[in-house]
Amino acid sequence: MAMRIIFRVAAPVCAFLMSAPLFSQELTKTDTLQAAIKSDVRGGQRSLNERIVLAGDFSMMASPTGQADFVKFVQTLPGVAGGSDGSSSYYVRGGNMGGNVQTLDGVPVYGTSHLVGLATVYPSGVISAAEFQAGGFTSEEGNLSSSHIKLRSKDGSFNEFSAKAEISNLLLGGYISAPLKKDRLSLNASLRVSPAAYEYKAISGLMDPDAISIDDAKAAIYDAYAKLKYRIDSGKSLSLTAFHSLDNYNFIMDSGSEDNMAWSNFLAILQYDSPWRKRGNLSLTASFNHYDNAQGMMKLLDETSNNLQIRSLLDDQPAGIGSSGMALSGGPQGLIPAPPGYLSHQVCSRNRVLRLWTNRP
Repeated sequence: MAMRIIFRVAAPVCAFLMSAPLFSQELTKTDTLQAAIKSDVRGGQRSLNERIVLAGDFSMMASPTGQADFVKFVQTLPGVAGGSDGSSSYYVRGGNMGGNVQTLDGVPVYGTSHLVGLATVYPSGVISAAEFQAGGFTSEEGNLSSSHIKLRSKDGSFNEFSAKAEISNLLLGGYISAPLKKDRLSLNASLRVSPAAYEYKAISGLMDPDAISIDDAKAAIYDAYAKLKYRIDSGKSLSLTAFHSLDNYNFIMDSGSEDNMAWSNFLAILQYDSPWRKRGNLSLTASFNHYDNAQGMMKLLDETSNNLQIRSLLDDQPAGIGSSGMALSGGPQGLIPAPPGYLSHQVCSRNRVLRLWTNRP
């Protein structure tokens, strides 16, 4: 009797335990949805050895003048070595300074420094973007061997007036941007002046005169920039840019001798831009570029004044038509006579004249 009871109880239990895997398989849930797949294809083109930097990217770079300086940014890039501490000189991939060139809106700037190299002549408020290129130069860029810094000037505002001032012990600067005719004509201008000569006189006046070998020092250091832009219609525009910089130093020594050096730039750029076949842009440019460099000294030897003056001038007057970076230059320039009392040494190319003037013996 007891065995029957045990069998009756054990049989259902065993049947339940044997069917448990069947129950578990029936309760298993399978996701039959396919996984979502996201895909994206991106394309881009970038020229080797080129880096484009907007004004905001180098505006915080420290410089001896306290103002933004793109060349100080370039000195921090790989393959670039700076000159002496605080100077604006730089050497790219082992090249020399003569292998570098800097252009403003496509026009070369030959005297690029202020304050004997402490700063460059480009006001930060007039530069919208800059491109640094090391190697890979085209025939359009001439015989460069190291680097090319391409600076693009900033347009003035067509809608509102703005002004800014920068003050340091080496450079005082002011900037304005204004619409001369709303939505049509704009102006962007700047002026910077150095008070270094006045500061030197103030400091030297507090020192013992016997401890200073310079009796008097004079300096004129400034740069001025202005750009007018006129919107014609449907993307067409006409702009006129003028830029001038000057560094002039004169030292009178306690021995009676006198040393002086000076360099200056003057650029004028007239440019017309228009859309070209919906996707391109046509640019017509005419420019005038004048560079002047002078050094001189007057020495007293046996109570006789001996003067040596060396002056070099470079005039560049190209006119170009360009699309997608192509340009044609022309306009040969004739020989220019030397001033009275000077010997003239001139080297002429298709559109450039290099003049060296020295005193007649």
